[in-house]
Amino acid sequence: FDKLWFATRGGVSKASKGINLSEDIFAGYTAVIRGGAVAMKEYVQVGKGRDVGMQQIYKFEAKLSQGNAEQTLSRDVDRVADRLDFPRLLAYYFGGIGHYINSFMTVVTIQVATYLSLVLAVFGAEEIGGRRIVPLGTIQIILAGLGLLNTLPLLATLMVERGLLAATRDVLQVFVSGGPLYFVFHIQTRAHYFAQTLLAGGASYKATGRGFVTRHSFFDEQYRFFAASHLYLGVELAAALVLLGVHTESFQYVGMTWSLWLATLSFLLAPFWFNPLGFSWPHVTEDFRRWLRWISPYTHGGTSADSWEVWYKEEIAVYHRLSVQSKVLLSTKAILYVALARGLAWKSGRLDDPKTRAKEVKEMGSFASCAAGLVALALASVCVDAVAARLHYALHRLLKMVLGVATLTVAVLAFLTHGSFVHLAVSLYYLAAAVNILGTLLGSTTLVRHLQRIHDGLTGYAFFTLFVVLSALHIFDVVQTWLLFHNALSQGVVVDNILKQARRSQEASGDSDARDASAASADLGAMPAPGDRGSPAAP
Repeated sequence: FDKLWFATRGGVSKASKGINLSEDIFAGYTAVIRGGAVAMKEYVQVGKGRDVGMQQIYKFEAKLSQGNAEQTLSRDVDRVADRLDFPRLLAYYFGGIGHYINSFMTVVTIQVATYLSLVLAVFGAEEIGGRRIVPLGTIQIILAGLGLLNTLPLLATLMVERGLLAATRDVLQVFVSGGPLYFVFHIQTRAHYFAQTLLAGGASYKATGRGFVTRHSFFDEQYRFFAASHLYLGVELAAALVLLGVHTESFQYVGMTWSLWLATLSFLLAPFWFNPLGFSWPHVTEDFRRWLRWISPYTHGGTSADSWEVWYKEEIAVYHRLSVQSKVLLSTKAILYVALARGLAWKSGRLDDPKTRAKEVKEMGSFASCAAGLVALALASVCVDAVAARLHYALHRLLKMVLGVATLTVAVLAFLTHGSFVHLAVSLYYLAAAVNILGTLLGSTTLVRHLQRIHDGLTGYAFFTLFVVLSALHIFDVVQTWLLFHNALSQGVVVDNILKQARRSQEASGDSDARDASAASADLGAMPAPGDRGSPAAP
C-alpha cells in the first residue's frame, strides 16, 4: 500500500465511519478515480487460516454484504461506473455489488412467487377465463439452479489445480454432503444483511476467527444466530407452501413449488445439518434443556446468551434506525397478512349465499368462545404463578397441572368437533403476525413482545419434534458425521488427535516457560548483592 501516493492526493478517509468498514475497496476506488492503478496479486496456496465453521462463514458473508451495501450507497461507485466502458462495467457489476443485488432479488422473487400463488389459491382465483394458470417452469429451474451454479467456481478452481476427474469427484461429494443447501442458505445471508444495511445502516466489523470448528453448537446459540435472517423466513415460507397445498385446485402443485421447497428447506435445515452431532440424542436433550431455560419468561438479565428478553431487545434495535419511508415499505407485509387472514377465515372466498354467510358467522362465534376460554385459562395460570410464593409447593404444582390439562383438553376437543377451527386458528395467527410487524415498526410493546415469544416457542418446539425423531432413528446421526468428516478422516486427519496434540504442545510450552522463569529467579537470587564481600563496590 503506497501511503505516500494516497497522502499526496487527499488521503483515503471518508466522512462516514460505516464506509471505512471496507477500507481496502474504498482505497482502490480512490486510486482508480484519481488516475492510479492497483496491482492485484493472487496466491494459489498460502498458509492462512480460513473460515470453516457455519457461524464463522455466516459472519464473514454478513460482513461482506454490509460492506457492499455501503458501497452501493457511496458516490465512489457512481464515479467509477461513469468512467467504465460497457464490458468493463458488466465485469465490475457482476464481480462486486451486482452479486449481492442479485441475491437480494432472488429472495424477493421466492417470496413474491410463494405469496402470489397462495393468494390466488385462497381467494379461488387460480383460473382466468376457465383456464388454469400454468406455473412458469423457467422460474422454477432458475431458482433451483442457483444452488447448483454456485458450485461452478469451485469446479473451475479444482480443475486447474487437480484435473477434471478429481474436480468432478470432489464436486459430487459436495452435492452428496448437502452443498446445494449450503449455497442457497448463504444467498439469503447476503440478501438479508444487504437489504438491512440499505434500509437501516449499522454496518460493522464482525470478527470471525480462524479456528478449525469441530464442536457442537447448542440450539439456543444457533437460534440466536440464524432466527432473524433465515429461520423466520423459512417458517413463513413453509407455512405458506403448506397452505397452498391445502387450498390449491391445481394439479401441478409439485411443479409449482419444488424449487420453493428447496429454498425453504435450505433456510430451515442448513444450520443444523452442518452442525456437528446435531442429531445425536444426548446433544438433542441437552439442547432442549438449555433452550427451555433461555426462552423462559422467568429468565431475566445477563446477556443475549442468557435471556430471550435481552436477545429480543438487541434484535429489534435495528428497527429503531429505520426512516419513515423504510417503515412504510416493510409494513406492506402486514397488509398481506391481513388479506390472508381474511381469506382463510372466510374459506369459501365468496359469500353471496346468505346461508353460507350465516354458517361462517356461527363458526366464528364458536371459535371466539373457545379462544376466550383458552385465554381465561392462560390468565389463570399467570395468576397462579404470581401468587406462587404464598402457596404451598404441592398446591402450586397441582393447580398448574390442572390448568394445563384443562387447556389441552379444551383445545383438542374444539379442533376435533369443529374442523373449520383449523382455518380460523391459522387466520388468527396471520392476524397476530400483522400486529407484530406493525407493533415492532411503531415501537415494541408488551403485547408484541409476548406474541414474538409465543412464535419463537412454537418454532423451537417444531424443530425439536423433528430432531427427536431423527435422533431416535440414529441413522441420521451416523450419516451426518460420516458425510461432514469423511474427507478429513479418510486422509488420516483425526480431529481429536490434532486437538489433543495441540493441547499437549501448549502445556509443554507453558511448563518450559515456567521452568525457565524459575531458573532465572534462582540465578538472580544466587547473585551477590552490590557491596557484599567479593563483589565490586557499588558506585
